[in-house]
Amino acid sequence: MRPALIAVLTAAFMVMSAATAGATITFTQHFTVNPQPDIIPVSCSPAGNAISINSTGNGVFHATQNNAGDFWLTGTFEGNGTVTTGVATGPTSFTPTGPVYSGHTMEWFGVEENNQNFVNHATFNFNGIDTATGAPIGIHAAFQITVNANGAVTVSNFTVSCR
Repeated sequence: MRPALIAVLTAAFMVMSAATAGATITFTQHFTVNPQPDIIPVSCSPAGNAISINSTGNGVFHATQNNAGDFWLTGTFEGNGTVTTGVATGPTSFTPTGPVYSGHTMEWFGVEENNQNFVNHATFNFNGIDTATGAPIGIHAAFQITVNANGAVTVSNFTVSCR
């Protein structure tokens, strides 16, 4: 997970946890720069195992927690910028090793948890060009994991397609 997003989530949970037990609370934050470092473990190039995204545009993060402690988080971002191919050596470390692409990015994630189950899912889309050759590229990635009340993973999907 990205450090900036973790900081926002931590702050939101601290605010939510401090609320009285009988209240449902929400938190919404708008932003124009994609949180950095934004590293996704996908690549369409043999030059790396991940991409780093640097873009500006429009984003929103929203969190809700009810009085039972159930919570929902969602975030979305759409903008223009660069996608750099490289090697992820940790959740926040990235070494550029391959092509740089310029174009349009779209990201969405959601987390839902209650005392019975947990779901985490995300999608990423990019349409752009290789900045060195002008060759077009498209990347789509989707992730979902679902855990039931017994702690068993019932859904685990991760797909990537390149064009």
